[in-house]
Amino acid sequence: MFLLNKDDGLSLDVLGKIIQTFIQDDLPKMKRYHDYYKGKMAIAYKTASDTGRPCNKICVNFCRTAVNVFNGYITGNDITYTNNENEDEFDAVYDVLNYNDVH
Repeated sequence: MFLLNKDDGLSLDVLGKIIQTFIQDDLPKMKRYHDYYKGKMAIAYKTASDTGRPCNKICVNFCRTAVNVFNGYITGNDITYTNNENEDEFDAVYDVLNYNDVH
């Protein structure tokens, strides 16, 4: 994390340090997480110690399942609120929704 003074400009030296830190620290983690999502984890390439027995083990990609379920909730259809009978009651509901930052 870099804390910069808002009055100081963003120099090439500071920008270079930010990029270098990203490449060294964050990029390897992001690649590992991406590999997990794609199913390229170490356990998928593990070989059996006894080759005479069949491998009946199943590898489930819970990382991909969790990400897809989470994205399904976020990218759902928008919810609309309407009340054609009593506009005053709807205004009270609308005020509560706005107060709670419901989008």
